[in-house]
Amino acid sequence: MPEYKGAPLDGDRGPGLGCFWIQAGLLVALLILTPLSVVWAWPSMVSAALLILSLVLLFFVGQTMIFLLRLVAADRRTRRRPLGPDAKPTVGQLEDEVPLSEENKAELRRLIPEVVRGERPWQDLREHGLTIHEGPPFDDVHSPGGMPEVKVGRRDVLAGLRKQAEAKRDLRMWAFVTIATSHFGADSDDETDDQVTALLGDASAGVDPAEIVSRLDALGNPPP
Repeated sequence: MPEYKGAPLDGDRGPGLGCFWIQAGLLVALLILTPLSVVWAWPSMVSAALLILSLVLLFFVGQTMIFLLRLVAADRRTRRRPLGPDAKPTVGQLEDEVPLSEENKAELRRLIPEVVRGERPWQDLREHGLTIHEGPPFDDVHSPGGMPEVKVGRRDVLAGLRKQAEAKRDLRMWAFVTIATSHFGADSDDETDDQVTALLGDASAGVDPAEIVSRLDALGNPPP
């Protein structure tokens, strides 16, 4: 298990829910098989080994459960949202409801295309009013008062995709932010735009950067 000493939890560095269910299933099987081994008069060494294995697996199940519960608790603290439907808004929620200034909107309209092309890191958008939460358990991009209208072209997205995929750094989150802020392909019926949108969606889902580069090469150099 990874050790954390005050640092933000990273879900990619620890076990997931699937791992927990596999461990729990094996533990249940061992808890059933261990007493049956005594009833069926298996060698005592086998029964002892099953018992020790059950105890070791019980330890790992407990550690996995603690890690997953800490992830949920950390996310609730990050969102700062009251659990009760009638609860008063928190300070963080009241701050989030403040609409973007015209200055921030203008700056975001300038910055977003640069982020899409991979010329600026997506983290720069946070400095101008966008709230960007990187999972686990989920990613989120929102803007108080709505997202400013920004149009980017196919060449912008392809340039950013290739740059981020070849760098093999931050591709998934860059793609997620690009989808949330640029609205690329939303109103397009063009087949090439659909292919680029699919590439962008797969990148945001964590598809291997090498596969993205290969599909970009197969797509070639479409017209703008």
